[in-house]
Amino acid sequence: DSPYENSFLNCAYYSEDEFLQCFKDSKLSSLLSLNIQGIGSKFSNFQEFLNNFKYSMFSFDILALQEIHNVHDKDSFFINGYHELIDKSRTSSNGGGGVAFYVSNVIKFKILEELSIFHDKIFESIFIEAELPDNTKIIVGNVYRSPSLLH
Repeated sequence: DSPYENSFLNCAYYSEDEFLQCFKDSKLSSLLSLNIQGIGSKFSNFQEFLNNFKYSMFSFDILALQEIHNVHDKDSFFINGYHELIDKSRTSSNGGGGVAFYVSNVIKFKILEELSIFHDKIFESIFIEAELPDNTKIIVGNVYRSPSLLH
């Protein structure tokens, strides 16, 4: 039995303008999912990317990152306006993979361990239940599947 068998999954790709329009009237102003391919080496570029949106008076409520690789010091990856990085990384020393969330400071959340299946190099996930400012609760999942399984 899979915990996801009754789940509806939807993914869409947008231009920057389309993206901003989609969430104009949404309770959750936005969620960004990004394969960062190593947070350690891309963190400054990632912060610059986020700052570009702030200049347009737009910010993301939840940031979902894949392929974070190993995170040794969470304090090194602090982003103003967000809770501490929530991550699940591979235990093997060769790194790769891994998933993480940044959640806006205005959103309460809890990690859903029972849904957060994590098998190194096979299926890596982390799920949270987020309580939005209007008290609406949503479940958000971040999943990374190893490219070797796609063949």
